[in-house]
Amino acid sequence: MEKKFFFKEKEVAVVGGGNAGCITALYLSWFKRDLEVELIYNPDIPCERVGQATVLDPPKLLWAATGFNWYNNPIHATVKSGILYEGWGKKNDEVFQPFGANTMSIHYFPLYIHYYILNS
Repeated sequence: MEKKFFFKEKEVAVVGGGNAGCITALYLSWFKRDLEVELIYNPDIPCERVGQATVLDPPKLLWAATGFNWYNNPIHATVKSGILYEGWGKKNDEVFQPFGANTMSIHYFPLYIHYYILNS
């Protein structure tokens, strides 16, 4: 399915240097290459300290846009192959929802992805 953008201008600003802002800026700059993307953030506001996880598309974007790979692994990512729900079930206390065998997600450290994307 073709992705369509409805930007009339050639510039866009993304506000915030956290996970959402960095990944959004990377996404826009990769998929809409004639669009100038400026990421505006306050360097005095620290990144989230707790590890984060993605859904299935950001690992593909990181690889395509920045050349991310598991050997160098500058964002200290680990493979995430599904979601474990604890305390959600009535019959089972733990329910695991695996991703398809051809897909994976990642768990990473926000500070590392912040610097990685800002420097890409």
